[in-house]
Amino acid sequence: THVLDVARGIERIVRLLEAGRDDLPPIHLASGRATKLGDLARMANAAGGGRSRIDRATNHAYNVSCFVGDPKRAGEILDWRTEVSIEAGVRQLVADFRAALDEAPGAGCPTGSPRC
Repeated sequence: THVLDVARGIERIVRLLEAGRDDLPPIHLASGRATKLGDLARMANAAGGGRSRIDRATNHAYNVSCFVGDPKRAGEILDWRTEVSIEAGVRQLVADFRAALDEAPGAGCPTGSPRC
C-alpha cells in the first residue's frame, strides 16, 4: 500500500476519532491484492531498467508465506480505497531514488561502477 494511500486512511481515522468515534474496529489500509515478493522484485527491476539479477533466497520457517489485508472495513467505515497501484508506486519510488542520485552525483554507486 502506497504511503499516500496510508496517509489518507489515517487522516480519515483521525477525523472520526476527533468527531467522537471511539468504537473503531481494526482496519486494514490495504489494497486486498496479494503480491509475491518475487513479483515485487521484478516490478522494481523493470522500473529501474531491468539490468539487475534477482536471486531467490531460501525460505525460512519464520517467513510469512501469504498475508493479504482485507480493505472491506476501510471502504465501509472510511469510504477509503487505494488510489496508487503497486506498479505505479514502485515506478515512482525508483524515479525518486534516481532523482536523489542525480542530486548527489556518485551517491550509492561504488567507485568505478557504471552509473546506477
